[in-house]
Amino acid sequence: MRGFWQDLRYGFRQLVQQRVFTVVAVLTLGLGIGVNTTVFSVANALLLRPLPVSDPGRLLSVFASHQGGGRYDIVSYPDYRDLRERTAAFGDLAAHCSFGVSLRHPDGVSVVMGQTVSWNFFDVLGVQPALGRTFRPEEDETENAVPVVVLSHRVWEQHFDSDAEVPGQTVFVNDRPFTVVGVAPEGFTGVSAIMAPDVWVPTMMVNQAFPYPVNLDGRSDPWLTLVGRLDPGVSPAQAQGELDRLAADLAREHPDDNRGKGFTAVGLNRTRLIPNQTTGPAEQFAGLLMAVTALVLLVACL
Repeated sequence: MRGFWQDLRYGFRQLVQQRVFTVVAVLTLGLGIGVNTTVFSVANALLLRPLPVSDPGRLLSVFASHQGGGRYDIVSYPDYRDLRERTAAFGDLAAHCSFGVSLRHPDGVSVVMGQTVSWNFFDVLGVQPALGRTFRPEEDETENAVPVVVLSHRVWEQHFDSDAEVPGQTVFVNDRPFTVVGVAPEGFTGVSAIMAPDVWVPTMMVNQAFPYPVNLDGRSDPWLTLVGRLDPGVSPAQAQGELDRLAADLAREHPDDNRGKGFTAVGLNRTRLIPNQTTGPAEQFAGLLMAVTALVLLVACL
């Protein structure tokens, strides 16, 4: 230990005497470490850290696929209804769609990210509200009948001063009145790491909250992304097999709209950046970026 402290004092004296070298070395190491820390933090937040939902490994995003076309397309409401009622691989299947809305609140008016969701959306994700409740089945049965909304924790804190009495109050979404029924938990971003909604409304209220009209009965009018929770003991491959069989049945039953259409199930973590796209290219780019920054750190250390 005596020799170690002597070497340490000697090294410190050398650094003090050679100030230019010391400054350059510290800045170089700081740059290399800082770049690596920043890149890893971004990659961890967007690609690696699990979404704040219950058991995300059992969740799958479900897309429409087309022969000779895209594999990760959005789904129509009638197709969603058939998938939810006629598949046994999923404990339940929920639908969602994101869009920008104006939200009138006590502080004024803000443009925020909104999302229409089926009544079971929060249940499928295993998410409990921080305040109030989420949606009930009867609130998502009849079009334009029950204007209710769940607020994000961020909006509740920033624009409602964390008022515990906010359930029951009225807010205006795209200038239409909605009754607040609950507040989402802190940190909940839905099924995306970057497109965090601020308000959720039932699917049946889409033509009150959406910026343009949607045909709820049109099998050829896709606008939804689906997320399902696998039943215990069911593998993703088994779920995909069931989706393939159902797609064939629907093609026979609705040849004008479903011929050549299939359904593709992908792990939720692969769609965490943009809900209707996989993150394959992003993962490859992030891996390349981390390799480059690791090389920068190596050069800095040398």
